[in-house]
Amino acid sequence: MGKGEHGMRFGITIAILITVAIGGLSFGIARYEVEKSKPNKEQTYTLANKYYDAGDFVNAASLYERYYNEFEMREPTVRIDYGYSLFKSGKRDEGLMMTKSVLDIDPQNGAAQFNLAFMYFEIDKKEQAIDWLKKCAVNTRDTDIASRARAALVELTQQK
Repeated sequence: MGKGEHGMRFGITIAILITVAIGGLSFGIARYEVEKSKPNKEQTYTLANKYYDAGDFVNAASLYERYYNEFEMREPTVRIDYGYSLFKSGKRDEGLMMTKSVLDIDPQNGAAQFNLAFMYFEIDKKEQAIDWLKKCAVNTRDTDIASRARAALVELTQQK
């Protein structure tokens, strides 16, 4: 490794550490604001969705957790978004478990099946991802999502 590469790696490492520190600070500030303002059920869900849409999964997960636990809102759509937020914020196992919990109450939930496929691909567990895509592809209830799963399977087989 040349001097330039070492310096670049050091710079990337510092950038990652700063990002983690800022993310942790942001999470702390957001948590403080939530505790201070005590948003109601609708406000909590709206904020969670806002952070989710902005790609701020740490804060989204925190707010979905509040919505899920404090207000006992446990329908499948909340579980799916909460699970994905947990997964994307670094809590992969918890995110997978939360998303799978949807299938305990709604075994034909195409969005949960599709998200699980995507999550497994992201952690390089391709066999499990393909299994979830196959389950989703034959889903007769969520036909739009099933079509997307079939298209993804076709694309994957063409890549081999």
